[in-house]
Amino acid sequence: MSHWNFRVINTLKDDIEFFGLYEAFYNDAGEICAHDEEPTIVGDSVEDIKKTLGMMMRDVDEHEVLD
Repeated sequence: MSHWNFRVINTLKDDIEFFGLYEAFYNDAGEICAHDEEPTIVGDSVEDIKKTLGMMMRDVDEHEVLD
């Protein structure tokens, strides 16, 4: 059964290194077969991505859902 999760990918683009959090998709053999073209979150480091995720979680808890 194929599945997906989020994976951090270290990328070099135009001589600039960055880290991105991407949705990664797996085939039935459990191998990554695809990932999002654009990252969900970008940061200068894995710690930067973790900090952004923490902020996102706090905002979800602190703010109401918009219609």
